[in-house]
Amino acid sequence: LKSAYRSGHQGRPGWKIVIDYDEGLVEALKRRIPHTERTWNPEYQYWWVSDTYVPTLLELVPALEQFVNQPAFPGMEL
Repeated sequence: LKSAYRSGHQGRPGWKIVIDYDEGLVEALKRRIPHTERTWNPEYQYWWVSDTYVPTLLELVPALEQFVNQPAFPGMEL
C-alpha cells in the first residue's frame, strides 16, 4: 500500500488507495467487491472503494488499517 485517504466518488463516501500492481490482489478485489462499489482510475492509478466494503478491503490490504484508524485531522481528535 503506497497511500490511502478518505475520498468521495459521485457523492458516495469511500477510500482512494494506491497500491503496487499485484495481479492476485487486483483479481481478488474485483471478485470480492462489486463493480458498483469500486472504480479504477487509470490516469492517476488509484482504486476508489466505497465505505460499505472497507471490511473486505481491510482483509485484502491489511496495511490499510493504519489509515482507517487515524483521525481525519491528526492532532484534532474530538
